[in-house]
Amino acid sequence: MNINLLLYFSIGCFVVSFIAYLMDDVVTYKLNTSYVRFCREVIKWTGPILVAEGIKYYPTITLRYNKSSKKMGIYVPSTNSIVIYLKSHEGNVAEICSTVLHEIKHHIQSKNDPSFRKLINYKKYGYYNNRIELEARNFELTHCKQCLSDLCKKGFLTKL
Repeated sequence: MNINLLLYFSIGCFVVSFIAYLMDDVVTYKLNTSYVRFCREVIKWTGPILVAEGIKYYPTITLRYNKSSKKMGIYVPSTNSIVIYLKSHEGNVAEICSTVLHEIKHHIQSKNDPSFRKLINYKKYGYYNNRIELEARNFELTHCKQCLSDLCKKGFLTKL
């Protein structure tokens, strides 16, 4: 067996493992309340953001426990409501928070962006690179850690 090849392979594995270690900032949380209360608290947490955007009311929220879906959540502009599919999240509280924030951004867009109703035609305008989806993903990434941290301080979550 070639010693140099084995040495290079070992170094390569070490480098890849080290990079993965540095990039792994995954934090897990234990939920200290019901999923419904948690999702409502995430929405409540966005109150100052909604006010700053000129939004006067929160959307309603419905949690689906028994339906497995390819979607994590949806925003229904005609009823100003959010639906979260819990089975799609497999109990990951941070992911649920992120989804609620994503859908909150759609609530904001539906009130402030004249193009919103047109752009939700995903068959015509696509999904992944659609401007409203890019903005919603950016919103959730920007606010999720702070929201989770604040909800930990209020006792709704425990960081493990």
